[in-house]
Amino acid sequence: MNKKFKLYFYIIITLISINISFSQNYRTVVSKDAAVMIKVDVEKEPKPAIVLTWLKKNLDYQYHVRKKMKEDKFWTLLATLDTNINSYRDTEVVIGESYEYEVTAFYRAKGRFVVLVNNQYVDTTLDAYWAGTGYVLAGIEVPPATENKKVLLFVDQTIANAIPNTLDLYENTLIEEGWTPIRKVVARTEKFDKDAVQSIKKMIREEYEKSSGEEIYVFLIGRIAVPYSGCIVPDGHTNNHFGAWPCDMYYGSMEEGFWTDLEDFTTYPYRDEQKNVKGDGKFDASYSYESIVLPVGRVDFYNMPIFTDSAYTEIQLIDKYLNKDIDYRTGAMKFERMGLIDDNFGASSLHNAFASGGWRYFSLFFGSDNVKELDWFTTLKNDSYLWAYGCGGGSPESAGGIGNSTQFLTTKVNAIFTVLFGSYFGDFDLKNDFMRAALASEPSILTCSWSGFPHWYFHHLDMNYPIGYSTRLTQNNWDTYYGSKASLNGQVFQLEAQGLQQIHVALMGDPTLTMYVSDIEPAKNLSVIQPKGERIKLSWQPPSESEGVFFNVYRSENAKGPFKLINKEPLNETNFIDSNLFEGELFYMVRTVKLQKTNSGSFYNQSRGIIQNFIATGVNENLANEFSFSINPNPAIISTDIKLSLPISTSLEVNIYDIHGRVIKNVINEILNSGTHSISWDLTNTDGKKVSAGIYFIKVICGTHIKVNKIIVR
Repeated sequence: MNKKFKLYFYIIITLISINISFSQNYRTVVSKDAAVMIKVDVEKEPKPAIVLTWLKKNLDYQYHVRKKMKEDKFWTLLATLDTNINSYRDTEVVIGESYEYEVTAFYRAKGRFVVLVNNQYVDTTLDAYWAGTGYVLAGIEVPPATENKKVLLFVDQTIANAIPNTLDLYENTLIEEGWTPIRKVVARTEKFDKDAVQSIKKMIREEYEKSSGEEIYVFLIGRIAVPYSGCIVPDGHTNNHFGAWPCDMYYGSMEEGFWTDLEDFTTYPYRDEQKNVKGDGKFDASYSYESIVLPVGRVDFYNMPIFTDSAYTEIQLIDKYLNKDIDYRTGAMKFERMGLIDDNFGASSLHNAFASGGWRYFSLFFGSDNVKELDWFTTLKNDSYLWAYGCGGGSPESAGGIGNSTQFLTTKVNAIFTVLFGSYFGDFDLKNDFMRAALASEPSILTCSWSGFPHWYFHHLDMNYPIGYSTRLTQNNWDTYYGSKASLNGQVFQLEAQGLQQIHVALMGDPTLTMYVSDIEPAKNLSVIQPKGERIKLSWQPPSESEGVFFNVYRSENAKGPFKLINKEPLNETNFIDSNLFEGELFYMVRTVKLQKTNSGSFYNQSRGIIQNFIATGVNENLANEFSFSINPNPAIISTDIKLSLPISTSLEVNIYDIHGRVIKNVINEILNSGTHSISWDLTNTDGKKVSAGIYFIKVICGTHIKVNKIIVR
């Protein structure tokens, strides 16, 4: 596709006469003009306040400030301001609540329009009025956004069989963040299969109907059946791309009533899958009608021969993706908090100002000085950006001025959250699709969305919401949020509605990812014991940077959760007694809590959890006085867990000896109940200094019995 290709979608105005000359006071409109770049400051004293400030532009002539609660659809106008004021102070706020704000900037600039003059359409440049927006979810000390969430992992059976260890490690990483993963291994479905689509949907609905209030996300891993729906052409190519499009949002809709299959559509398809006739299993619906409840994301490298014929198998690509995901979540992946924009469309004739979304959200996340307009591949090959946006005339495998799918194989791309837009490749099920190629790249891309028709809305991520939340919000949005409007009279502004609520909107990547997942350091060395006749005691060590930190304690009866919060308020101390009585296996998790400040305000963020299991059993003094213990990891680098199984209540003493037989630390000396206990040794001596690398011995005295195991410290 020629890189100069444009999607022209003009406002058509009937005029009796028109003067096509224009004032020299106004320059040509650009995408950046349509983005209001907002920053938030918050105050607690003397009265709580959220203070919005935005970047004033020379073309602006008026601002509107609106507000709503996060789940509301309609806005309340707070203020109409001239350009002498570019801030607003809201004191009608409560600490712990979050609020959404919209700032609209009205401005003048030249743009290209098709107008009707003397019964003839004329393509010309005119002075026009424009409206651009900025959005922010703001709050003061808002509670964590990722509590009580479940994720359904649908895994292609060939993938599940090939990389079980990677999948286990990925699930454990989710659990440490408070997610409850439920893995569903399903048959691989390479071609469209209506029965396979319905089978997946049935499993999702079953989980949804038995849920008890938790949010549910859906992550499709591998070649999971692709639904198709509608008769649409969101990229404007009515001659060869008009028909059914892939529709992962079907899996997120719990309203089956309008997902009918009763129509015979006349289509102009790019491929056979786009044909849509009655009874073929492809749905009639072209719009979501705000029915999407569950966020859905997909990682699928089927039919990507650019990669699989030359470098990697499909299984290897999935394995590499999940390991990137794990590295990002655990802080092993380093990146710069910056945004890159590569705009090859502009806004003069494309009034939706596609790239304005990049300016709108990247400036919120990082500040306007940390948003750069640079070439995509040549920049990202060497420089790291957390977010990157690129748009240009497209083909299935390319975007003009950006690059092509092959470059994602041959060039390193140092971004994590990406947005790409251009013709064709928003239809993600195409061979060598450009968006899916991004996810296959190295070393770091984890998400890709097709933002332009329609715009996506990412502002919730700055308060640590998962990107799946933005996916669902975009899929359901009609007129709550918009990117850009244009007018020739300054009174009636036309909204570009192409793509709004259409069924093609989909996230490529993991829907559970957040922007601040690794910012808070975890606690260390969790120990769980139950002294005789007492309740279960937990103790841990704080992170190395402990200023301003608190802790939350969670409990589950299953290793995979759900973990329920059991402390009423965040804890200052590094110990906790569980007031409940249990018998059987329990799992405890401790997470560090710390106030995080961003350009959207402040919220309490949580670290990954540290987890220990514990088995509480009834006391039976007739059991033989035998016990066992194990050490893991061994060799140890940071710490090691000493797990003990006690058949009866008894005294227990654990000491660490060096190779000369000297006691260097007493770890515990108490009477414990029967059951399994987990005791952590942080590899320090009595003075709190880390021991030297070498061989040590752990001696356990249980009543009158003694056992010794060797441990290697590295």
